[in-house]
Amino acid sequence: MLGVNKPLWPVTHNGIRQSMIDHVIGATADVESVLISANSNLAQYTQRGLVISDAQQQLTGAGPLAGILAGLRYATTPWLLICPGDTPYLRSGWHHALRKRRHDSPEIDAVVVHDGERLQPLHLLLRTNLEPHLAEHIARGHRSAWSWLESLNTAEVIFSEPEQFRSVNRFADLD
Repeated sequence: MLGVNKPLWPVTHNGIRQSMIDHVIGATADVESVLISANSNLAQYTQRGLVISDAQQQLTGAGPLAGILAGLRYATTPWLLICPGDTPYLRSGWHHALRKRRHDSPEIDAVVVHDGERLQPLHLLLRTNLEPHLAEHIARGHRSAWSWLESLNTAEVIFSEPEQFRSVNRFADLD
């Protein structure tokens, strides 16, 4: 998207025009606190929650796993909800199904979204005590959220509306 900081790009959803990240935060309005993994435009993100950068974590090139690791390190709750900032079409309260699945299966480490077509490995609920496990995964050179989730006791929640998990990666995705 021509170097645009995608989560800050304005999008109209449900008749409201605001940045993608504001749509995401609005869809999870009942969460206790917001942690944002960002590496630029930090002042703009700070207006929305605590910002953690890859530089603070001394992790470069780890992709989305760096942000997840940062969240696990800074979380003050036993579970951490993960959601990409470029998925503005989420339904309000989408994460409640993940919470319910967690309560129904107390032995699980992670609950991940299955959109009815495929896993969405960056829409998930994780135990925060997994931080050492993820740090080791990254230290071994692994960068895939899929492979890390496969190494955990992970449960899936199937959603019937896959379009809500659509990432905006090109301007054409905004249509």
